[in-house]
Amino acid sequence: MINIQKKLVLLTLALFLSGCFAKKTHEQMFRADPARSGYVGMDAGPFVPKGQEKWRFKTQGQVYSSPAIAGGVVYVGSNDEYLYAVSVQDGHLLWKYKVAGNIESSPAVGPDTVYFGSWDSYFYAVNIQTQKLRWRQKTGSFVYSSPLLVGDSVYFGSDDFYVYALNALTGEVRWTYRAGAGIYSSPALSGSVLVVASLDGIVHALDRETGNKLWQFDIGKPIYSSPVIGNGRVFIGADDRFLRALDLSTGEEVWRFRTGDKIYASAAFHNDALIFTSSDGFVYAVDSKTGLKNWEYKTYGPIFSSPVVTDSQVYVTSMDGFLYSLDRSSGKAVLKKNVEKGFYSTPAISQGLIIVVGNDGELVAFE
Repeated sequence: MINIQKKLVLLTLALFLSGCFAKKTHEQMFRADPARSGYVGMDAGPFVPKGQEKWRFKTQGQVYSSPAIAGGVVYVGSNDEYLYAVSVQDGHLLWKYKVAGNIESSPAVGPDTVYFGSWDSYFYAVNIQTQKLRWRQKTGSFVYSSPLLVGDSVYFGSDDFYVYALNALTGEVRWTYRAGAGIYSSPALSGSVLVVASLDGIVHALDRETGNKLWQFDIGKPIYSSPVIGNGRVFIGADDRFLRALDLSTGEEVWRFRTGDKIYASAAFHNDALIFTSSDGFVYAVDSKTGLKNWEYKTYGPIFSSPVVTDSQVYVTSMDGFLYSLDRSSGKAVLKKNVEKGFYSTPAISQGLIIVVGNDGELVAFE
């Protein structure tokens, strides 16, 4: 009888936990998932925005951080030194948390904690329910890199040249890895391989558990974008204007695609399609296996934000002030909405809304 009761308790707990995890959305961290795919189709469904504004919320500083959405809340950092928690439904402020530096790191959201870095050189874990600090970990310089949250581990880079792996529950340092320059790039993960890039132009592949180096690839120009992993390849752009595909196992270059200017944003990957932007103002779609171009779309300003893809659409913002919804198959514009502000931040999608954040610090939600 005791064994039966234990089994029932364990089954109930398992169902509860599975229900909690099933409710999680793909925007819980920058670029949607550990591989940084930028694909949010399961959340967005057939949603195509009509461009009707639903709400606005203004922070008091410029915003470079990209929003994360979880549990009906939009989390975003601002250069006014606050992390904001805003209601997805109506845009009202739920709470905000003050630090001592700009927050350009995009937050990652766990079941009860939001994680982010700041220019004050600290990495923070804040309790969502109480808005109190759980812990913070000091680095040697500002933290621009956006955290990767996987299980009870959180990974990020710092301008102090180090990649950090921390216990997400306690903030304890599990390992560090020293690169040759500062790290703006955000780590991506596939299996046991963690990939991140540094400003000296080197792509680093590390063992997730130990931080030991597996391989390096030297591009020779600064890398600000974050890697994307898919189908055994690493996709990353750099200041030399090329988007490259590297073999995940060996680091060898498979192909490269040249754009018209530097690449600051991260690519999106789904079903063999790779979609990325460049500061030349173009959105590109290429075959991820061959690097051959499928289509391109020209905006009227440089693009510093990363594309978000669903099963049918590509969403991207440009410094020309527009939000674009492009047909994923053809690249034709389905929607062009003039928001009248430039963008560094990447859009987020949830509950029938697309939320963009202008570099003036204002969040705008469209249906």
